[in-house]
Amino acid sequence: MNIPFIGPLIDLIASPVKGWVERKKVREETRLEIEKLNAQAAIKRAEMSKNAEIDWDAEAMRQRKFTLVDEAWTLATLAMLVGCFVPDLQPYMRQGFEVLKDSPWWLELAVVGQIVAAFGLRWLFKDFITRFKIKR
Repeated sequence: MNIPFIGPLIDLIASPVKGWVERKKVREETRLEIEKLNAQAAIKRAEMSKNAEIDWDAEAMRQRKFTLVDEAWTLATLAMLVGCFVPDLQPYMRQGFEVLKDSPWWLELAVVGQIVAAFGLRWLFKDFITRFKIKR
C-alpha cells in the first residue's frame, strides 16, 4: 500500500529534528574545541611561567659577579652557624633567635626575599611563601 503523502509528511517532521540534532552536534563540537584550546593555553601559560622563573634565576646568578651581596649573606649565615657551636656565644645566639621569633612577619619575608634574590632561588621563595601562608 503506497500512500503518496507519507513521504513528504515524514520529511516535514524529520527536517526540523535533523536541524536541531545538527545544531546540537555543532554546539558540542564547539564546546569541546573551546575546552581543548583552554587546556592548551593553560599548558602554555604554565610553561611560560616556569621558563620565566628559570630565566629570572639564571639572570640573578649572572648578576652575582657584579655584587658582594651573596658573599655577605654567606658570611652572615656562616657566622651564625659557627656562633651556635662556640659555647661562649651560645647564650647570645639563643637570645638573638628568640628576638627574631617575635619579629614582625615582614622582616622574615624581607630577609628570605633578599637571600633568594642574592642566590637566584626563586623556587625556594615560592615554597616559603606557601608555607608562610599556611603557618600564619
